[in-house]
Amino acid sequence: MNIMTSCDDGYARYVFVNLANIGKVLTAKYDIYFYLLQSKVSSKLIEEMDKYAKTIDVKFYNIKIEENGSFDGITKYSKFRSGNSECFYSLVAHLYLPEEVDKVMYIDTGDVILLTDEYDFYYDGWKGRTLFALNTWRMRVEKDNFKDLTERKTGGFNSGQFILDIKQLRERNVKMQDYIDYANQWKKAMPKEKHLYVGDQAFLTGFFAGDIYRISKKSKDFDAYNVKVAKDVGEEAVTHYKSAHFNKMFENLKPWDFPFKKEKDLDKFSVKIADHPKRQAILSPTEKFYLLKWWEFCEMTPVYETLKRESFYHLKLLHRLVKFSEK
Repeated sequence: MNIMTSCDDGYARYVFVNLANIGKVLTAKYDIYFYLLQSKVSSKLIEEMDKYAKTIDVKFYNIKIEENGSFDGITKYSKFRSGNSECFYSLVAHLYLPEEVDKVMYIDTGDVILLTDEYDFYYDGWKGRTLFALNTWRMRVEKDNFKDLTERKTGGFNSGQFILDIKQLRERNVKMQDYIDYANQWKKAMPKEKHLYVGDQAFLTGFFAGDIYRISKKSKDFDAYNVKVAKDVGEEAVTHYKSAHFNKMFENLKPWDFPFKKEKDLDKFSVKIADHPKRQAILSPTEKFYLLKWWEFCEMTPVYETLKRESFYHLKLLHRLVKFSEK
């Protein structure tokens, strides 16, 4: 099974958690080939990742992306990713991955954990579709329906993981310019909008509209790979299941932002969201479950002590954004 992620040097440390998670959950069942798509990650970190991957039976490959400003035509319309082209590297995976790679599963760096080895659907045909979104499809839209796409800037899926048919993308000869042309068409249709989409998966929603597969609603696994650690601020998450995406917790804080020495320390914090002064949240049991699971994987890595120490520093920074209080 081929798996990839993409990030800059600042996020690269969290790749170790991806590796530990994959090594623990998937390698007993699948041969794992892990690809890091990057343009700025230090050679020292890459060497450490490669060394660590060997200890957990994961084959690690560094894929250097040559940018030269080529992603600017896409990132300039992104709400939160302006200047951060790394999250869009999946668009060109078929141009950089080795020829023998015919499919690849993309996972977000750090903030997705896999809790099952049930990924046999990776090898299926997906009814000829190019992209397999591993979560509920939230919108039906045509590729040129830019009004609907812009109104829902988060797109039709945001699972933190999806699978691409690399072979099809190569056969269709999809180039970087095709993505840029599509972004420009979108902007031409919505000239007054500064931001057309939030990030990569919202862009993919449009570009691959009509060419996206998802797990059937009739399947027992429908939405099983789309667990959010929180449905919304202050709301309990859905049931523990087969993967988790840390994209709703405490105004989108990440696991590495939470400082604690003992599990019970997680009960000490509540948060008031600046945009919603009447709303206050505490960590739900489900959020705590996933947080602890994330740190369990992190503890297997050579960056654990560093990330644990830095989590206490993050809290000081977060005081500027959200108000934490002890019970």
